[in-house]
Amino acid sequence: MNTTFLLMAQFNSVTLTMGQVCALLDKRPQTIRNRMALGTFPRATDDGIWRVQDIADYLDRTASVPMGAKAA
Repeated sequence: MNTTFLLMAQFNSVTLTMGQVCALLDKRPQTIRNRMALGTFPRATDDGIWRVQDIADYLDRTASVPMGAKAA
């Protein structure tokens, strides 16, 4: 929940573009697309944006995974 509020305050929005997601995660667009295809990253909406809540959940989930383990 805190991650959601922090992201909403940082981006002043409830949605994120590909550019914002890439900047936040320090990843290239193709990396994000590859992870979506593998099912390890939240899917964007039909218009190519992400809900802040989906990205916050992803960040919370991956932050709680021990090093060397795979995220669900």
